[in-house]
Amino acid sequence: PAPAPVSVAPSGERTSCVCKTTNVDDETLSLGCEGCEGWFHLACVRLTEEQAQAINWYLCPNCNRPMTDALRTNVDKQVKLLKSNKQFGPIFSTIPTDVQAPGYSQEITHPMALNLVLSKSMGHQYTNLMQVVHDLQQITLNCRQYNARVPAMLQLATDFETHLRAALQALLGRPQKKK
Repeated sequence: PAPAPVSVAPSGERTSCVCKTTNVDDETLSLGCEGCEGWFHLACVRLTEEQAQAINWYLCPNCNRPMTDALRTNVDKQVKLLKSNKQFGPIFSTIPTDVQAPGYSQEITHPMALNLVLSKSMGHQYTNLMQVVHDLQQITLNCRQYNARVPAMLQLATDFETHLRAALQALLGRPQKKK
């Protein structure tokens, strides 16, 4: 399972912070990295608790890479794979119109879709991997917000998030973990 955004590192897990402490059962508030699943003290990564609470997915300094041509190519590949997925592609590829989803433009303040992520990547608008991750995560947040009372759509958002985590591991060059 992915780390919780902000909490004390789970009992028995080591904090793998940039400060290099490896305390087991460290009671300091930490942020879980979606890339390496390490835990990082908020003070060490220069975040307040309020800033950290506003982050949905976090990439530590080692996982948040600058956008290079090679990384951009891999981002484009992963987004195209998500778009071609029969379960997600038709729903998350474009921002719905108000005809398709009544009131969507009023309710969703930060619309995002796979086509927009791909366009921003191909247009060199991302400077680092965290910006891509933020936009991809925004798709699931929007789905959950707009469909808060539709269990099937909430499950779809959860399933999509699982695929996003696998895509992130591929972008970081890490083998997918067995469950």
